[in-house]
Amino acid sequence: MAHVEIQDVAKRFVRGRNQEHVDALSDVNLTVEHGEIVSIVGPSGCGKTTLLNVIAGLTPPTRGRTFVGGKAVDGPGKDRGVVFQQDALFLWRNVRRNVEYGLEIQGIPRADRRATALRWLRLVGLEAFAEFWPKELSGGMKKRCQMAVVLANDPDVLLMDEPFGALDYMTKCELQNELLHILDGQPKTVVFVTHDIEEAAFLADRVIVMRRGQIAETCRIPFERPRTAALRLSLDFARVRQELMDVIESPGSRLAGGGEADERP
Repeated sequence: MAHVEIQDVAKRFVRGRNQEHVDALSDVNLTVEHGEIVSIVGPSGCGKTTLLNVIAGLTPPTRGRTFVGGKAVDGPGKDRGVVFQQDALFLWRNVRRNVEYGLEIQGIPRADRRATALRWLRLVGLEAFAEFWPKELSGGMKKRCQMAVVLANDPDVLLMDEPFGALDYMTKCELQNELLHILDGQPKTVVFVTHDIEEAAFLADRVIVMRRGQIAETCRIPFERPRTAALRLSLDFARVRQELMDVIESPGSRLAGGGEADERP
């Protein structure tokens, strides 16, 4: 059984006094296997974030159904953790207490949640900054903290909406390496929205290309995990990155009446 399954999902927004209809998603079908990392790419306004929010339970579909772990999604749940593009830290809680917040809500004893928070801060390289305030962190450190906040709650599915988009190239690469290292040790099913083609090729097992609210192409990335920073410098990686760019820019990309398009190798 797939871990995440999207069946014939459509989402229509109604806006303005004229009740204008905007179809953000149209008849989308997608399955994500346990432990798979799937990246969603495509031009702005193609429905990437809307699809991620449907999986998260933050946006109800107009039509169709979504399942996670065989259970229908009818709202947010602790089985799914979301890392947003914008900073999502409590400014009045220090780094450690931000990571502890979800555990506190669950009623986890203080000593246990402190130990869990420090373990995750160590994994994301922030243990020395546990007592710092969010305003004292760099942009990359805030993203590391957000990852620790979400992962400390041990979700089955990790949903990420361009979390590294605003960072400089070196910091972005460092966090991508860190994310893969964490997932190698503690696998999660991941759906990752990005505009960065290199990021998609480096992180994902499959790349879903969206266009006008539909899945246009599905491309499988031919690199085994674990992956290292050296992969970025290889000719094979350059070839895959260019092939992805060609697919995204191609006006002939299939829109197979919605659904999940045929997979490219």
